[in-house]
Amino acid sequence: MKVFVATHKPINVILNDKCYVPLHVGAAIHEYSLPYTRDDTGDNISIKNANFCELTGHYWIWKNIDDDIVGLEHYRRFFVTYPGYVIKLLSGKNCCFLSERQIRRDLKNHDIILSTKGRSRGMGNLVNAYAGSHERKDILETLLIIHELYPEYDSTVKEVFSDVAFYPANMFVCRKALFDDYCTWLFSILFELEKRIDISGYNDYQKRVFGFIAERIFRVYVVYNKLRVKERHIINTEDKSIINIARKELVRYVNIRKGNRR
Repeated sequence: MKVFVATHKPINVILNDKCYVPLHVGAAIHEYSLPYTRDDTGDNISIKNANFCELTGHYWIWKNIDDDIVGLEHYRRFFVTYPGYVIKLLSGKNCCFLSERQIRRDLKNHDIILSTKGRSRGMGNLVNAYAGSHERKDILETLLIIHELYPEYDSTVKEVFSDVAFYPANMFVCRKALFDDYCTWLFSILFELEKRIDISGYNDYQKRVFGFIAERIFRVYVVYNKLRVKERHIINTEDKSIINIARKELVRYVNIRKGNRR
């Protein structure tokens, strides 16, 4: 088992469990080097990191790793047990990251470990929720591509996008065969989308479009394939208190409702 931790800078927490492997994503476009596994070796798309975000890590794992269970988390976002989530809220302490033993136990009766669902409340549907922070035309083009490449997904797309729930952060852990199947589906869509949209006028934040899109369509894959999901809370190791966490969520909600874009 290997759970890669996507990062572009030194990781600020101690990863005690041997299953965690720091992965320098976007290594091909950075002038510096980190003492971690790099995503610009073997078959890779490291050079696309500015637009694909942590997905360059997903691609690298897909093409270069053959462990029985694989996954990806972030340098400051980790899956934790419920007690770890409560401790974080109450004290700001980072603890109780999932261990290899807990991951294997979760996957005995579930197909995949995912974050608890995010919801852009008050936005009506997932297209509106996406368009509140990003370009509406990009998500609409994505749905057209799914229809063209995978018409069998049509009813699932309709079901998922009539809601506002999605799995944030592109973080998950599962068996490698499932990881490969999802990546085959995902990158076939995103590489086609890359051909069709012009992002040359986007700011650096909006140029991360393919990572944002992947978050919104992940649940389409999950629902269509009837995956048994074990939801786990995510903590941000850089959040210091429940007040800070609540403030960030409030700002994010207000920005979405106003259509503010970074």
